[in-house]
Amino acid sequence: METPQPYHVSISEPVIIADSVAAQKILNVLDDPKFDWTTFNGLLDATDLNSDQARDLLKQLVKEGKVISTIEPKTSEIVFTTKQNYRNHHNFLDDSLSAGTGFVSF
Repeated sequence: METPQPYHVSISEPVIIADSVAAQKILNVLDDPKFDWTTFNGLLDATDLNSDQARDLLKQLVKEGKVISTIEPKTSEIVFTTKQNYRNHHNFLDDSLSAGTGFVSF
């Protein structure tokens, strides 16, 4: 009988499941058609997530291409939305005129 090998899990990097209930809460807030963009604090106010959990999930959702971010020029805050919400609020001309602003990593 073969001795089972121990299973090791790294605790230095948390496993983030972007399809989780918490991630869906973020996507629901960011997909709200009433808002073009949502600030991080606005996201925290609209969900029951703590800032570390929200930040980790946002990073994963941006990495997966489900969320986009940019800097709001008037306040210099990083703001977020879903790709679909962005498409619903912006047209080709808007994109062409603001091509130099680009998106930021969070």
